[in-house]
Amino acid sequence: MERTQLKVLGLAPSPMRNEAFLVLLGEVTGERHLPILVGTREAQAIALALEEETMTRPMPHDLLSTILMSLGYTIDEILITDLKDDIFFSKMVLSNGQNTITVDARPSDAIAVGLRFKADIWIDTALLDTLPVLEQKGPLLIARPPQPTPKAITECSIGTLEKLLKKAVKMEEYERAALVRDELKRRTKQ
Repeated sequence: MERTQLKVLGLAPSPMRNEAFLVLLGEVTGERHLPILVGTREAQAIALALEEETMTRPMPHDLLSTILMSLGYTIDEILITDLKDDIFFSKMVLSNGQNTITVDARPSDAIAVGLRFKADIWIDTALLDTLPVLEQKGPLLIARPPQPTPKAITECSIGTLEKLLKKAVKMEEYERAALVRDELKRRTKQ
């Protein structure tokens, strides 16, 4: 799996939902941005970690971090692995120098805890290539549909390709639809 490294750029109130926030991730060596919807508590935990602040009493993410450290574990990396029904999935990779453990986690929790360990954040590049791209245009972030590369298309599952094809046709992005259609035809002939 090819991966793209991300960094946390900041937090903003969600324009879509009250009492929710967007954590904005950006490519370390690129210009694409990825917003992930998070709850108020997770946003607070991420903000505290970004500011390297601690509360008088430990918050849940601080408590988990303390437990992991006392057991000799660190979080090496956060992996954003999938998107299903508009929900992102991620994993935390923990190690103690001898053992490595991969744990399923919501991205909001993984980021909140991972920041406390200064863990790298990664996303599957094929997944990133299928998402709408947010680009900086002055002070605004403008969304544009993804433009999957031929390589990214060849790495997608047939189910993902079928979804991409429907979406491209619906958005009247016929060049992209043709690329996806051709890949589906190539696979079904084998």
